[in-house]
Amino acid sequence: MTVSSGATIVGSSHHLNAVNGIATFTNVGISGTAGTSYTLTFTSSGVTSATQSINIADTTAPTIAITSDKTALKSGQTATITFTLSEAASTALISSNITVVGGALSNFAGSGTSYTATFTPTT
Repeated sequence: MTVSSGATIVGSSHHLNAVNGIATFTNVGISGTAGTSYTLTFTSSGVTSATQSINIADTTAPTIAITSDKTALKSGQTATITFTLSEAASTALISSNITVVGGALSNFAGSGTSYTATFTPTT
């Protein structure tokens, strides 16, 4: 079996353990970040070769950092709040998904991994 990513061969294996019709390959050189694609090509003497594509799954939980341009506010003042996501959200981050205490958010905007809003404290 050979393992390739695009035109580059990244590993191969001759270590095969076949039990009950299930083949287990070890040390084939597959690693990478989420979205990395590999093609496995299986060949054997007298057997037609077979190709299978696989993708590395994203198993890392996303994170969000929330920052403000102000450390304290007085009545009538506002702060710009920035939301930075570790990866783009599968759906848009929307203000109705955010619980605010002690004020309100307005002017919510952004896309991908960066969003901003204006925080106005209640008096």
